[in-house]
Amino acid sequence: MKAAVFDIDGTLADSMEFWNNISRNYLISQGILPKENLNKILESLTVMESVDYMKQEYGLKKDNSIIKDELNEILFEYYKNDLKLKPYAVDLIKALRSKNVKLAVASVTDEKLINILLKRYGIYDDFDFIQTCDNIKLSKEDKQFYRILSKRLDVEPKEIFLFEDSLYSMITAKSLDFRIVGVEDSYSSLDLKDIIEISDIYIKSFKDFISLIKI
Repeated sequence: MKAAVFDIDGTLADSMEFWNNISRNYLISQGILPKENLNKILESLTVMESVDYMKQEYGLKKDNSIIKDELNEILFEYYKNDLKLKPYAVDLIKALRSKNVKLAVASVTDEKLINILLKRYGIYDDFDFIQTCDNIKLSKEDKQFYRILSKRLDVEPKEIFLFEDSLYSMITAKSLDFRIVGVEDSYSSLDLKDIIEISDIYIKSFKDFISLIKI
């Protein structure tokens, strides 16, 4: 194990309930009742892509930039003040860094939000870099996203452990020979069987992985 890559939402951070409600609550605040499948559709989209989808699908009248700014203001306050990392997340990051494992973030989330969260927990400097869909203009469903990760880390995929909660990301990374560490999250329960099957290691808590690397 030469490198570890972490998704943020639903993996390092316990944030999926918030994400699953923010777009729905925003639409309701605009007098619009969203469809039941809204969360699944928005799962792999950036904020701007989500805005584009909601405006097209639900006929929002505001400019895209205004909608994005309103959502970003809500998100910024949440990541700055309220969002919590999952138990033992900090301990795992510190344990991996102490063993000279290269660390990176791979996320759909805006880099500014990730920065303020990691800095609040004192682990920002432990990561070599943060790669997001927005800062390299690629989806996590695109194999090139993971090829770039491997190149930036200067580590072969088979030596990179990807910590993830989303099945679609696992499938793409696994096809390139990344090692998958499935991280339990209640909002991935519908895909649980497939997640366990595709994972090289499946953990319910970061404490489980800390125990493994201490063996």
